[in-house]
Amino acid sequence: MTIEAAILSFYLLFPSVTERQAELEASCHRRLTPRNRELIVSSLEYFLEHPEDAHHDAALVAGESATIDTSSIPKLMESLGLSPGDSLFYSGDGTLRSLESGVEKASWGVDDDFSSSSYANDRQFVQSVRDRSGRIVEKTVWKNAQEYKNIKMLRKMSYSYTGDSQTPSFLEDEDYAAQTVRQLRYDSAGRVSREQLFVIWGGSRHPGGSKSYSYDSQGRLASESSSAGSGGIPATRTRYVYTSVSSKPDTFYYEDGMLRTKTEYSAENDWVQTTYFSSHYSISASYRNAVKVSESVYVDGKLQRTRTYE
Repeated sequence: MTIEAAILSFYLLFPSVTERQAELEASCHRRLTPRNRELIVSSLEYFLEHPEDAHHDAALVAGESATIDTSSIPKLMESLGLSPGDSLFYSGDGTLRSLESGVEKASWGVDDDFSSSSYANDRQFVQSVRDRSGRIVEKTVWKNAQEYKNIKMLRKMSYSYTGDSQTPSFLEDEDYAAQTVRQLRYDSAGRVSREQLFVIWGGSRHPGGSKSYSYDSQGRLASESSSAGSGGIPATRTRYVYTSVSSKPDTFYYEDGMLRTKTEYSAENDWVQTTYFSSHYSISASYRNAVKVSESVYVDGKLQRTRTYE
């Protein structure tokens, strides 16, 4: 992907003016060394592949128009000192509709209910569909090929919203190559509250495990729990407790309801990590300035021996 195609694709797929786009524009105005170009393109390619990550920035500009202003794209490219492409195509009313640069093509369109944008090169084809409010409702990724029979859908992401919220309440991500389906449910603040995984075999979906998340009053992760889709794998839970002595939370890790590991901080880089091998046997390791200084063995809560390290 060229840097021109990367920038255009990012603006087409995420038309709201977000913080990341502002950072992108600022970085482009700097001297575009080969390394800078490589970093910008790799960053944009990530967000093109993970629209759910880039989408949360769009929530910051909720209420603003998410309509693609195609007239600004050539001006943007010119201001960045970049070529807008080998070919620009306009509709009858003068609206820019597509761009072609070698094997790369970008296009977009609007009807009464939805707007769509797409990007294609010789490897893949990506299409995004948005509703009247500019919210992404579907994104599909296809493997591109010269012969029609070799064109395959690789991934499909479907988004749902509650009311007029700009933040999705539900995302279903089906990965056809991996034969998996991942469902994410979000709370009103846009945080993932539950994640469900399905494995596809025999033409049907089979539970592959789930995770749930909770947050404290300050929006920090308070706990995460997981359950397995098949027997033999324990259900786990990690609890996070935030204190004033360290920026890192104390953590308590459980398997099938039994505490297995706990880490408690006494300072930013001082902590004690205790591992419970059974209800009777445990080992506590003490760290000072992030270096292990001692290790103690306990049986039924009674100290058996301690080893110190220089």
